[in-house]
Amino acid sequence: MFPLRTLLLLALLVTGMTATAEVQTLIREYTYNASETDSKVSARKAALQQLQVLLIEEVGIQVQSTFSNTETLDKEAFSRTVQANYQTFAQALTRTRIIEERWDGEHFYIKAEVEVDPDGISQQMISLQQPPATDPCLAGREQAQKLLNLTPSPDKNTALIELAASAPIDSDCHDWQYSVLSNLSRSRYPAPGYRAWVFQQLQDGKPHELARLLPAAMALALRESELSKEEWQQSLSSLQRMEPDRVQPVLRVLSDATIAPARNEQVFRQPIGTLEQQWQQLLTQATAGSIATPALSRAQLAAQLISTGQYRQPELAAALFRREADHLEEVDTLVKPLLSIWRGQQEPYQLDSVTGQAFRVLLQQLSQAAQPLSANNRRELYFLLPALQRTQTAAAQQALDSLLTDFPTLFAAIIAAQPVNEVEKNLWFIRYNLPDSPACRPVDCAQQLFSDDPQPAQQASQYLLAYGERASPAADSILRKLERVKIEQSSTVRTQIKRNLIQLLPQLQPADARAIPLLVGFLNDFDHEIPDHAAAALIALHKTAVVPMATLFGQQPTLVQRRMLKAFAGMPADDRLARFLKSVKPADQHMQFALEDALAVHQKSL
Repeated sequence: MFPLRTLLLLALLVTGMTATAEVQTLIREYTYNASETDSKVSARKAALQQLQVLLIEEVGIQVQSTFSNTETLDKEAFSRTVQANYQTFAQALTRTRIIEERWDGEHFYIKAEVEVDPDGISQQMISLQQPPATDPCLAGREQAQKLLNLTPSPDKNTALIELAASAPIDSDCHDWQYSVLSNLSRSRYPAPGYRAWVFQQLQDGKPHELARLLPAAMALALRESELSKEEWQQSLSSLQRMEPDRVQPVLRVLSDATIAPARNEQVFRQPIGTLEQQWQQLLTQATAGSIATPALSRAQLAAQLISTGQYRQPELAAALFRREADHLEEVDTLVKPLLSIWRGQQEPYQLDSVTGQAFRVLLQQLSQAAQPLSANNRRELYFLLPALQRTQTAAAQQALDSLLTDFPTLFAAIIAAQPVNEVEKNLWFIRYNLPDSPACRPVDCAQQLFSDDPQPAQQASQYLLAYGERASPAADSILRKLERVKIEQSSTVRTQIKRNLIQLLPQLQPADARAIPLLVGFLNDFDHEIPDHAAAALIALHKTAVVPMATLFGQQPTLVQRRMLKAFAGMPADDRLARFLKSVKPADQHMQFALEDALAVHQKSL
């Protein structure tokens, strides 16, 4: 509350000034930082409102500065007062003209010329301090509350309908009407005539009131049956008068009324075909400029339908996107909805599904877009990649390979922009051969294997393993590093280097003759799992490994011989191995068992 002396002086100022302060025309600009839930429409509205608030504060402080010998609100206190009473103070803004506006997906910049009436601000400051008069709306609220507290019954509904018919529906004096509407919407008893009366209220409803009344009226009707032709025409007429950022709740009601009802829920659900027809009629109306004031374009309405339908009607929303994609503006605003649709299906990540095809069309549009993606959307698409990688299904792995293969430039830019671990980023570029890779080339990576610092060497081994067959030009350096690391003191990093390079050897073309003796030697390694990785590599190299391994067999200790026999057992049937195994004399019972297993595989080839 203002101090009493301020109140008195304000009253004197308003009633006793000899000349009225002139309307001021001011030009100001403001940049609004959008949240993740903001659309272009909501960000624009917030930016304009904040610009207007700042102007009201600026002129209000000037008004207070004309006071003398009295207390006034400081800037912070006055700012809080304006923020809390924005709708009241906004009446002092007589005209607003947008000069310039820009939207990049994260920030909405607006520059506007606004006419401000200082006298209007003074009057609003006074009105906020005057003691409230007796509330003329209190009787209606009390009567409504009394009826709403009654036990549900036909008589209660009759009384509520009679009370509702006594006053118009609005959010001010008759805000209790919405409680009545909600109660009758949920009632299991009939409400004769009420549905028709509610739709009649739409005809004279003000735009800001329709934003609340129209969705409620449609929800009331759709619990019983489809909208009649008259009700649908009344709805379309109301939509034409609504503000563009208030349309989406109406679309949501239509979408929700089409989903399957919950168990034991005795409500009507309209067929999916009806919703498709409604969507098409809405798009036709938008094409004619008859949805919202100022009118939403067809592209803007289609984007709202897709965003609204992502949870309840995902396939319908995906199909709509595919039909309208070539005409949509700023398709990057649909990244989250379409990603949610594709990811949220009963069998997610199917690229050949309706939702998967829509997602591919989105990526094609983004690849061709002149404007870069917003940081939020780049982040959403980047985190899709590790999610697909972690999902152990054939569909997810196929989707990952397809997306990075078919849209390499788009995903290269997305990955490059992420503030993630450098190794992780480089591995994406290497595995999928993405353009403009920041990672070292195979030959350069191989040179890093010999770094005195083991960490770069370990990273280089990861890169080379990711290169796979493309690392073949560096085969000599890779083998030399394995020869050295084999005799170096064991450590976690060196174990990782050995593991990576051993797994890489079968992919090098052609396999070097030095690889087989090295791998046989690693069968006797003390580092965890290295013998298993060496055995797996020998099995993968079986075409070239059989003869060298047979030659080396007699020179190995019993433990290595036993592991070599297990490796032989994992190889495809080979008559050369069968003949060799028949000549082996086991040194102990463990070796005897391993020999029997290997013979069981390879005797089939004889």
